[in-house]
This record gives sequence, C-alpha cells and structure tokens, in this order.
Amino acid sequence: MQQGHEPRIRGRLSRANEALLGAASEFAAGRYNNTTSRAYYACFHIAVASLLLDGASDPPGNQWRHAQTIGRFAGLLRRWDIESPVVAFRNLRERADYAADTESDGVSSLAAARILGEVLTLRYRLATRLNWR
Repeated sequence: MQQGHEPRIRGRLSRANEALLGAASEFAAGRYNNTTSRAYYACFHIAVASLLLDGASDPPGNQWRHAQTIGRFAGLLRRWDIESPVVAFRNLRERADYAADTESDGVSSLAAARILGEVLTLRYRLATRLNWR
C-alpha cells in the first residue's frame, strides 16, 4: 500500500458498506434491479480499495473507469486466490439499470441474493487484510 492510501481505502470501504445497506434494503422491499445495482457499486468500491491496498495509484482526476477497474480487480483476486464472479456483476448491473424488458421476478431475486453474498464475502476478505471491520 502506498503511503497516504489508507484514508482513501477506508473511505471506499465506507461507501461499499453504504451501498450494501442500500442493497439489503432494496432486496427486503422486493426491488431486485436496485438490489443488483447497489450490490454492484459496493463491489466497485471494494475493487478500488483492493487496488489501492495492492499499491495502485489513483488514475488521472481520480476517475476510476468501470471496465478497467473491474478487469484489474479480477486479476488481483486471482493473485490473492479468491474466486468470485465479480466480472459478471457489471453485466448484471447494466441489465438491471438499462434493460427495458427486465422484470423483478424470482430469478432476479435469487441473482440479487447471490450477488449480495458474494460482495459481503469480498468485503470481509478485504477488511481482514486491512485488520479493519
């Protein structure tokens, strides 16, 4: 981890926690597309925190691009021997956010619950590496 990254890492983890709380709330209300979106953004903030922890520098203007960030994060997870469908999260989030034909049904519900579980696991593993809960 580069010097000075810890506050940004903790900030990203706090944003991830907020997104997770939002996802859980949306799930309880039966809004599964919103659940998927919030869970994705939790994962995105965890991805940025993980890359910073691994020594990455902030990109110009602190603009973390989604495709590049998720791709780099997937590579980092492989190096850390953590398996996750993190790359698929972006596709699920885009479908939930933009597809006109997406319906909130049982399949969406199961996908949203699975995503929440995966993101919680990733957050726990990252927090463990930081000795932070």
